[in-house]
Amino acid sequence: MQLPAVLSVSSALNEPRTVTTLQVMKVSMSKVAILHASDVGLDDALFQPQAAATRIVGIRPAAQPRRQEVLTGEPDDVVQKLISNLENAGVLS
Repeated sequence: MQLPAVLSVSSALNEPRTVTTLQVMKVSMSKVAILHASDVGLDDALFQPQAAATRIVGIRPAAQPRRQEVLTGEPDDVVQKLISNLENAGVLS
């Protein structure tokens, strides 16, 4: 991590958002419009693979997943654990 860095933590960090049954039903009933290039006044030939202006110059493996850890306890203890973890990771010195 390059310094300076900003670290922000909120109390709602680990609270999952729950979906209601009504929201699920709304989504299941909604229609997804599929448009072709010609539907919006464009030439379909522009979007064929041979017409693409890009080319693949290399393939790299995906980035490594981030390390995740949920810190629980009293706020003062959590702050101390966080500082310790950041020092161990070499982010803080």
